[in-house]
Amino acid sequence: MLDVHPPHHAANTWRDFFIHIATIVVGLLIAIGLEQTVEAIHHRHQRNELQESIHTDTEKTIQDTENATKYTAADVRLLETRIGQVEQALDTNRPLTTSPAPNLPDFDIPDDPAWKAAKSSGLTELLPQSDIKAYSEVEGLTALIQASFYAKASATDRRLQFEGKFERNGAKDPDFSHATRQDLDEYLTLLLAEKSDLVTFGFWCGYIHRAETAILKGERDLNRIQHAER
Repeated sequence: MLDVHPPHHAANTWRDFFIHIATIVVGLLIAIGLEQTVEAIHHRHQRNELQESIHTDTEKTIQDTENATKYTAADVRLLETRIGQVEQALDTNRPLTTSPAPNLPDFDIPDDPAWKAAKSSGLTELLPQSDIKAYSEVEGLTALIQASFYAKASATDRRLQFEGKFERNGAKDPDFSHATRQDLDEYLTLLLAEKSDLVTFGFWCGYIHRAETAILKGERDLNRIQHAER
């Protein structure tokens, strides 16, 4: 803030008094204007940094969903093969064969850390309303993706715990040679539940991939982004 100093001599006339007041007012207006200018420049800098960070997150989310989709497709094939093996064992009353070896690609769960950080610190107010609506839509999809992934992970854990009951002598694969029909029915139920949760995860990955792609191309109309998701 600028310091405004009054004249060193006393105001002897009304003219001097008004000049004195006008000097103070002008000085205050200049100080306020400079302060607002500095604040506006700072906000513009913050907004540009935030938009760049969110843009980077958008690009990463698109790549993450592509990797997650590859993982989902590979894992679905793996589960479907195992489901078919269990169904065949039930149909033929023969022992269950060894499960196929997993070879799944790595991936990161899609997320939007820059948007979340900006939201928690109140910086989203710097963005245009169209940006806020667009990225809020992505935030909702991200929550659905994370929830569906944790559901799938929980289903995988239940299936692995069941398989662990049939591990023998430190063997790599569980031995189902003495599994009962009840065991196989339970195993089939666990596999089908895991596949269902996995498909749901892949479904939401597709949604956010299409939404983020539209946003990356410059789309900010919420209805059009939602239409692109489908």
